[in-house]
Amino acid sequence: CWVRIKGYPWWPAVVISPSDVPVERKREVMDHEQGDKELVFTFGDYMFYWASPVDGLKRWDANYSEMAKKGVKMKLHKQAVAEALSEIKAPGSQLSRFLPPG
Repeated sequence: CWVRIKGYPWWPAVVISPSDVPVERKREVMDHEQGDKELVFTFGDYMFYWASPVDGLKRWDANYSEMAKKGVKMKLHKQAVAEALSEIKAPGSQLSRFLPPG
């Protein structure tokens, strides 16, 4: 999916379950939980973020052409897009580096 984080272009991310958060980060992440929001993990900068499913998330495939161009000048955004594409082609290939097996 694409996630909207204030101050950044739409960013490649994946919606995850709170149970996917590594033990050492669980308290930090869950302290910021917002019941009406989805938990996402961002590619490139590897952050956890609570995003509104109403206006903070967009489908990856339906918005790829538009969103991939938005951060074209940012090296980290390009890396994030590349990692997301790799994850789509080989599920678990990128996420397994950062999240515990689930």
